[in-house]
Amino acid sequence: MPDKLRQSPQPDVPTYDYLEQRNLDEYGDLEWLLEDLIQDIEEGYFLRWEIVIRQEQGQKLTRRQRKLLKKLIYFGDDPDDRILYIDGIARPSEPWYEIVRKVASKLLLKKFETFEVHYAAATEGWPRLVECLEKYGSGLSLPEGAKSPVDIVPEHTRHQLWLQACFDALSGLGQDDILTLEDNDQHTLSYRVVY
Repeated sequence: MPDKLRQSPQPDVPTYDYLEQRNLDEYGDLEWLLEDLIQDIEEGYFLRWEIVIRQEQGQKLTRRQRKLLKKLIYFGDDPDDRILYIDGIARPSEPWYEIVRKVASKLLLKKFETFEVHYAAATEGWPRLVECLEKYGSGLSLPEGAKSPVDIVPEHTRHQLWLQACFDALSGLGQDDILTLEDNDQHTLSYRVVY
């Protein structure tokens, strides 16, 4: 989008710290956060707030953005009043792409040991987030240098996350003496070996 959004609202505007209630260093919290983040992108939480901010800043809205803005229920008497909450939630305190970058970087495991138990987000989280961004990310503002919503995550991090996702087929191997690729039963499991 040609116009740059100024994310910092004035001091009297309430904001919501999207990451405040979650510990990004705890994979259980991270998995829960990832589910919420994907759902909020799909349902347009970030897009609606960006449209509101664009309108406040006097930036031109696309036809789609004007249509979405009209769908917001407004209870004020003065049409010039600011929208402070959408569905009872204040605007995010930072841009959507900063939140996604933080979450994506925390999805990376320092070391992937096949014999350890991993949360599903370790191998399935990144592909799900990419699918969500490709399907629902159009219309969201992009930081300088990004050509698509997926590009907001640094290339090196994206590469590592794709490699980690590939380890899904190996997850669980070595947890038990029979859980090895030498066991023919493991070869017949569709998630282990792809023909």
